[in-house]
Amino acid sequence: MNRHRFVRPRMGCIAAVAVFALVNVAACAAPPGQALSVGGLAVSERDFEVALDEFGSQVLGTSTTTAASFASGLILAEVFDQALEQIGGPAVTDEEATDLLNRYREMGNESRASQGLEPLPQVESYSQLVLQVVHVDVISERLQIASELGVSDLDYDALLAALGELLPTVEVKVNPRFGQWDPQAGSIGTASFPWSVSASAPTSGGVLTE
Repeated sequence: MNRHRFVRPRMGCIAAVAVFALVNVAACAAPPGQALSVGGLAVSERDFEVALDEFGSQVLGTSTTTAASFASGLILAEVFDQALEQIGGPAVTDEEATDLLNRYREMGNESRASQGLEPLPQVESYSQLVLQVVHVDVISERLQIASELGVSDLDYDALLAALGELLPTVEVKVNPRFGQWDPQAGSIGTASFPWSVSASAPTSGGVLTE
């Protein structure tokens, strides 16, 4: 992957198919003490709150990421990971997720510097949930770069087909205090993904999308 350009992870075409398939995803309330569960992923309320705080304070440096947004990101990440496994595609690695998170931190620090704020605290590593929440962004970036270069080790059509087969069978359980999973939107309520960044190189002063 080209590490010298920052390419905005775009979910456009992937998201369109995902939303189409999500219409039939079963959704119900998570049991007490659990934040969410989807596929093989089950997250306790405690682990969820710790990861959400880590993501906001150490990666973005803002409080714009709501519990609903973070939970939606984890749900979609798990489904996309399963789709990759189903087609035999290369799994998202911790190194890829760490690289993207570090670039998000760079963008956050640029934004903080422009506001006269202190830089984000140094971190040695990220928790597994924080790594996982950006998996869809990593996959989207892979596809975008592959499209620009004309080469890829990931079959785009096969991935979309796998999502179309997998998503209608996935059962999503969400803690009611976060809201209700909306299968047509592919998110909890009207949750957005404020960690998406502008399509520019790190040196050009791109800022986090609020």
